[in-house]
Amino acid sequence: MPPPSNPISFTIHCATPPNPTILSYPITELASLALTTNAPPTEPPLPSVFLAALRVRTPVFVHEQHCSPEGEIDAEDATSWHFVAHVDDGQGSQTPACALRLVPPSSEPTPVGERQKDEQGRFLEPYHGATKKWDGHEPYIKIGRMCTLKEYRGRGLAAKLLAAAFDQVGAHKGGDFSVFRGEEVQDGERRWNGLVLSHAQVAVKAWWEKMGFVEDEEMGRFWEEGMEHSAMWRRLP
Repeated sequence: MPPPSNPISFTIHCATPPNPTILSYPITELASLALTTNAPPTEPPLPSVFLAALRVRTPVFVHEQHCSPEGEIDAEDATSWHFVAHVDDGQGSQTPACALRLVPPSSEPTPVGERQKDEQGRFLEPYHGATKKWDGHEPYIKIGRMCTLKEYRGRGLAAKLLAAAFDQVGAHKGGDFSVFRGEEVQDGERRWNGLVLSHAQVAVKAWWEKMGFVEDEEMGRFWEEGMEHSAMWRRLP
């Protein structure tokens, strides 16, 4: 069935890091909260945007794609920017429909080591050394947990959410990392110059290419949560 042609009304919400309270909860409890209607306030409080993101991520990744909750929710959630598109239902309510997170640049270069493999001999991570598309040292933002609820796919939400996220963080291109990590910047710390990495599912690689990302063949294909992925780069203008 083709997607509806009528325009979709939505608003975008963002939670900026750090959000250390996320680490106070067991992963299984976070996954349960994501599917609880009218859940009571959490204590300590969790960012409402993060909970909204989980209400998109859990149905897509855990239930639809059969990822483990432990593989879907991780420590990087506490240090990431979270973006969620809420769709207006026409009756005064909004539903979280599309989500992504941006993991801020690391203050240290990624170490080069031997790539881990699973029992079938498949790589579990990309090659982290220098390639023709990355010098092995330049800081980058990693985009991840990009997903849309099934009933809202084909409406252009993901592309619009990605553009909004890039507009917000792109304004800080060339700056230090304090705005990304919520930390005090140390003297001599490296700066981010607009480089973005996606660990893209190979099944939707063509979509990422439409968004301006280019595959880094030298990093190789790898498997996350039973799905083949590819490292893809884009530099924000």
